[in-house]
Amino acid sequence: MSQVCIIIPAFNEELSIGEVIFQSKKYGDIIVVDDGSTDKTIEVSKKYGAIVIYSKINMGYDKTVLKGINYALDKDYNYILIIDADGQHPSKSIPKFIHYIKKKKYNVVIGNRNYYPRLSEKIFNYYSNKFYSIPDVLCGMKCYKADFLKDCDHNKYINSIGTYYLFNAVSRNLKVKVINITVRNRQFNSSKMGLSFIANFKVFKAFIKILLYNLISFKGNNEK
Repeated sequence: MSQVCIIIPAFNEELSIGEVIFQSKKYGDIIVVDDGSTDKTIEVSKKYGAIVIYSKINMGYDKTVLKGINYALDKDYNYILIIDADGQHPSKSIPKFIHYIKKKKYNVVIGNRNYYPRLSEKIFNYYSNKFYSIPDVLCGMKCYKADFLKDCDHNKYINSIGTYYLFNAVSRNLKVKVINITVRNRQFNSSKMGLSFIANFKVFKAFIKILLYNLISFKGNNEK
């Protein structure tokens, strides 16, 4: 078993996930977490050699990723990388992420995309960059040290759109590395959150939640 686990959350990504697995599996064990797909995502994932865990219902991004993380922690992986199933994230950057986690002893490594598709993302990222020097807190390509994740409250990850662990690390002054990545345009239609009012609403909701979390954490630290 590899020390590295690569988690791919997926919902109806049969057209792209095979290539993502093929390009990524040389760097670690692949865990596809299927979020109730109705297409052949599960079959394609197994065909390309991934371990597949799945839900019969659609749980949403955060719960899907958390399910994969819990699986990886139970299996005692040392390093956990998350990458999207739609092929936008550059798999060739995976070694760089792992290098900083493994050799440079960072707790979290996160990508910084060359563009942000939603207005809500631009606002959220402006905030995170200004106050925490993290330019793209919503980038889905992240790598974690397992020992760091074991110390986190996983329930707070839900409805944070993947941001809770990162802000947790920053608030504790742990080492965080940002790596610039160039994302590709989607080759196929994807069922993930699109450029819609609902998508922007979810991001703004997560933004407010993180703001409150950070305000409470700041107040608590000052009262000590």
